[in-house]
Amino acid sequence: MPEVLAPLRSQVVLAARAAGVAAYDSPFTALEDEAGLVADARRALDFGFDGKLAIHPKQVAPIRAIFSPSAEDLERARAIVAAAGRGGVAVVGGAMVDAPMVVAARRILARAGEEG
Repeated sequence: MPEVLAPLRSQVVLAARAAGVAAYDSPFTALEDEAGLVADARRALDFGFDGKLAIHPKQVAPIRAIFSPSAEDLERARAIVAAAGRGGVAVVGGAMVDAPMVVAARRILARAGEEG
């Protein structure tokens, strides 16, 4: 079923980005399937969603765990934003960093409650 929804999920994320608003994925309805919830939340993150709706309190912790950036993600995002502050294209960790990567890094920082 998720493959059938892939084009629609992409459209939601693109429309949200164009409108400058957050995109939240639809809830996972199988309450007793935590592995399925985790897989669905990871897929939503991979699609670019900013979060996922929950229909039960026990879904909150797994969803938060998926959408919370790791320490490594945060470190890299901070480095990208700092390098971008100097303007133009930069190099971080031996890789070129340009405007789309800076936008992505700022989204990672925002998910962690940081400003970038």
